[in-house]
Amino acid sequence: MTGEKDFAPSPESDAGAAEQARKWAEENAQAIACYNDYIEKNGLPLADLDPAGQARRWLEENADAIQSSNDYVEKNGLPFSRYRKF
Repeated sequence: MTGEKDFAPSPESDAGAAEQARKWAEENAQAIACYNDYIEKNGLPLADLDPAGQARRWLEENADAIQSSNDYVEKNGLPFSRYRKF
């Protein structure tokens, strides 16, 4: 293959990556320990990471506004519907 580079990792790059990971863990040990302590005490905040849970909470929190909008459309029709071309 002419003109193309071989992107396979070399033993040197693996060693460099391992060294970078070790340094990062060393520099961030206090934050990692703090986070692990939080998880141990409070559990993993899965609800915050769950898009379906976020959507469900949003719908619950905004149910009144959604119902109000639906009631308006049911009573008055869609706003600006006379300007629609479809």
